[in-house]
Amino acid sequence: MGVRRLLTRSDVALIVVLLLLAGTSWALLARGGDGDTQVAVYVDDTLYGRWPLTQTVTLEPRPGVVIEIAAGRYRMAASPCERQICVKQGWQSVAPVVCVPQRVMVVAERKREMMLTR
Repeated sequence: MGVRRLLTRSDVALIVVLLLLAGTSWALLARGGDGDTQVAVYVDDTLYGRWPLTQTVTLEPRPGVVIEIAAGRYRMAASPCERQICVKQGWQSVAPVVCVPQRVMVVAERKREMMLTR
């Protein structure tokens, strides 16, 4: 049995539509750097501060923990933790970056989300 027998034209059309929707969703989420998005940094579950995602900033909320915000993205550039999982995550524009041993979290928040959390 070949692939042609397993997939009908409707199946192929559905797959193409789903791939287009997934690609469009990803592109909209990854866009990130609009004026409504800010980067929030939490240390020990307490807000350390918020910065516009469009701003270029280097922060050190704890000794050895370096966070960079630039060009609509953010990352944990350095951390004294042993496994460096947070640093290996690299640049993000939507997903949170968390350093569990240092208890530091970096997240992108839109204005609407900030209003709901206050």
